[in-house]
Amino acid sequence: MKRLNNKGMTLTELLVSITMLSVAMVLMYSLMSDLRKRQKEVSYRTNDMIRVSDIEYKLQESIMKSSDYGRDAINSVKIEKSSSTITITIDSKVHKINVRGNTISYDLDSAPQAKWSFEDKNCEIDNVNTSGKSAVIAIKCAVKNNQNLYDYIKIPLYFAGLSGNITN
Repeated sequence: MKRLNNKGMTLTELLVSITMLSVAMVLMYSLMSDLRKRQKEVSYRTNDMIRVSDIEYKLQESIMKSSDYGRDAINSVKIEKSSSTITITIDSKVHKINVRGNTISYDLDSAPQAKWSFEDKNCEIDNVNTSGKSAVIAIKCAVKNNQNLYDYIKIPLYFAGLSGNITN
């Protein structure tokens, strides 16, 4: 009867164990790279959602605050839309929202107030709906790699002190 060699591992056993470890390492690497990619996508999406909320809040707040909302009577509000600019004239103050490519900017009486940029979006003015003393401005931002995926920035405005209706 032959005795087993109990002194160590054979070369074949060593090669099999190295191969198994290599396969496990490759699988772990691909799993980790997929997780990193997904985490990056979620991070970009979260940052975009925060930026959209910031745009909505700051534009609404700036427009309403500059018109002395709730304190004085507003004589006239006029909203005009062109291909890349929305002009809101409240009495004598002129607000401009410029939408060009991946950048949205806001000016008050020709002075820059704020500017936002997106890395992977192409934005355009979607529509401006007015009804009585209220208006909703909608800006559509398409994801560059997927033109079927959109983010909408909606800015609701209500002018309680307006002595009439919004004109276009």
